[in-house]
Amino acid sequence: MEEIIFENEIAYKTKYDGYYVTKSGKVITTKVKGGQGRINIFQPREHCYKVDKDGYLEVCLSFIEKNRHIRKYYRVHRLVYETLMGDIPQELTIDHIDANPQNNSIENLQILTRENNTRKALKNKKSPKRFMYQLYKNNIYVGTFDRKELGKNIGLKGKDFYQDTNNKKQLLLQGYQWNLI
Repeated sequence: MEEIIFENEIAYKTKYDGYYVTKSGKVITTKVKGGQGRINIFQPREHCYKVDKDGYLEVCLSFIEKNRHIRKYYRVHRLVYETLMGDIPQELTIDHIDANPQNNSIENLQILTRENNTRKALKNKKSPKRFMYQLYKNNIYVGTFDRKELGKNIGLKGKDFYQDTNNKKQLLLQGYQWNLI
């Protein structure tokens, strides 16, 4: 793994050229400002962050993929975890142990199932914006999920929550029920 030193801390190369992360959760870039993608490894700087609607830090990464210039917003905790620990399986998510979405230190990140992450958020009451549902199949409790998770797990779509759609009717016929909590 390629490394550089930034402010007396080791920064590890991400899968994107010119970008590094530290164990304390900083994103470092060696790209020259206004340099049209040029890299100067001798002048690293901390990348600019933005706070997304959920309170997580994001960075805008710029890279070439298949001969096309791509700009992608990436949540910092995911970039730190993937760089230092490896790929995140699709069915799992990254959790901030201290429930602070801006503390991206690798010691503060853990991998959880979406259901366990949702359960933890409910317990900590840190997610007031999310509508949470209890899911049942044939009157047997399956778990507690948010709307996005219900979409992934059983195929619920946005309109299904407040309209009688054909998709909703099919799911009800299959024995699914969901209750807002």
